[in-house]
Amino acid sequence: MITTRDNIHHRLGGIPFGSLPKTFQDAVTVTRAIGIRYLWIDSLCIIQGDKQDWANEAGKMAGVYQNAHLVIAASGAENPEQGCYSSQRRCPYAVSVPYYSSRGRKDGLMWLSVPVQRETSPYWGPLRQRGWALQESCLARRILRFTPAGMIWRCSGLMTSERYSFAWIYPEVWEEILEDFSDCKLTYKEDRLVALEGLGRAIQEVTRDKYTLGIFESSIPEQLFWMLEDAADEAEDLAALPSWHWASRGGPKIFMTKDTQVCERSYPQFILEPSGILKAQGFVAECGILSTRPGRADVALNQLLLAHPYLQHISPRCIQTPSRPAQLAGIAVFDDEGYERVHVLFLMQWEEYDRWVQDRINLKFPHGKGIIKTLYLVLLLRPSPAGEGIFKRVGVGLVILDPESDGISATLKNITLV
Repeated sequence: MITTRDNIHHRLGGIPFGSLPKTFQDAVTVTRAIGIRYLWIDSLCIIQGDKQDWANEAGKMAGVYQNAHLVIAASGAENPEQGCYSSQRRCPYAVSVPYYSSRGRKDGLMWLSVPVQRETSPYWGPLRQRGWALQESCLARRILRFTPAGMIWRCSGLMTSERYSFAWIYPEVWEEILEDFSDCKLTYKEDRLVALEGLGRAIQEVTRDKYTLGIFESSIPEQLFWMLEDAADEAEDLAALPSWHWASRGGPKIFMTKDTQVCERSYPQFILEPSGILKAQGFVAECGILSTRPGRADVALNQLLLAHPYLQHISPRCIQTPSRPAQLAGIAVFDDEGYERVHVLFLMQWEEYDRWVQDRINLKFPHGKGIIKTLYLVLLLRPSPAGEGIFKRVGVGLVILDPESDGISATLKNITLV
């Protein structure tokens, strides 16, 4: 059920309860039960197929969800006809046990079961796959989710359900939100930035960190270092966005820096223009690429593959130094096809990487061989035909050599990324 220009006058006159889809009916019932007078449903309250109304209302959606008394999420419903309440709860290994009152009298029975992890998760279900729903979930002050395993309540500091309860803090790292969002689906790929605009503006209001085109300016290097988790689908590309932008490509992405708050951004200085052009001053080197994976003797590079197992599934290649004789300098991960030579822009350095590997991953190497003390996160670039000093992104890399070492010999340059 939707509102259009053709039926808006009928909608304003009232909508019979019986004509509503089951999910909408359940939402109305919940709203009335808690004593709230108004209910906002996007497909009814935004005129569908009307670009002007959509443009007006899309910018207000952040305020709608932030200021709502309660957000209702039918997390387990495939469509509006299924309703909020699941009629097929699965409780494997369920047993009934007697319930006794405080006076020791048997007062009935209760059922105990081992929970199905995916079904008790607040992110389980079809709603989890909708790109627009992520922003709505983040912005809501209070949210009541209906899942096949029961109801789940979440507010700013607590999550509780029919099965468990714990303190709750939503992810504060933007790259973690982007990674979750990249795994969601959108009906229109052009909504990729719009679907996060309200959330980005809300974060900007709190942090005072300038937000432009899906990017927070205080953490540009972290937002540049993304990898495609699966093979790219050109049909999902957004040609209007620059190659370096996370939203320029569709599909799930990995943001390696989301849980590594130990990287120092001591290299590039960035200026992000409103047009999406990114100007950078940083260390750049031209390196060769081997089309093979690291051999068994390349202990240091194999350490990277062990510490970051997802690298093994996205066709990593070896970066070679430009020096002669050439030596292996790191791992390259391309967005699409590989290249024999690339320009490398150093983004961040990861100090005490060896401690992170040993303490967190618990990887041990004999006699300390191959232990990487400092790791460098880099952007892989190719010259653009647009002009001298202009580059396009083609991938990312992990480098184990200092940019100013004899092998790399990177130089400080001013470049433009498009």
